[in-house]
Amino acid sequence: MPKNKKVHYEVFALRDGTILAAGPGRKIPTCRVYPEPEDEDGVCRWHTELDFDSLKSWKTNPMGVLAVVLNVRKAIRAQVEPRLELLQQQMATLREQLDRIEKGLEAKALR
Repeated sequence: MPKNKKVHYEVFALRDGTILAAGPGRKIPTCRVYPEPEDEDGVCRWHTELDFDSLKSWKTNPMGVLAVVLNVRKAIRAQVEPRLELLQQQMATLREQLDRIEKGLEAKALR
C-alpha cells in the first residue's frame, strides 16, 4: 500500500473560486515567489484567465461543473438555514435568561 503523500493540484477556475477543472500538478518550488501560496486542499496553481477552448484539452464540461456547484450550494443552504434559524431562536432565549439573571444579581447587590 502506498504512503499517503500529499497531492498538489493545478486548477482552472472562475474568479469567484469555482473550480472548473483540476488535475495533479507539481508542487511550486519554495525558492520562487508566487503571489498565491498552496492552500489547505493542495491547490498550488490557479488559472483564472480562462479560455474555454483550452479547457477542451482537459475534457471538461464547464457548464456541467457550474450546474453541480450551484446545486451543491442550494442543497447545503437547504440543510443549514433551518438549523441556523433554530440556533438564533435558542440564542435569543438564552439572552433573555441571561438578562433576567443579571437583573436579579443587580437587585441583590443594591440591597
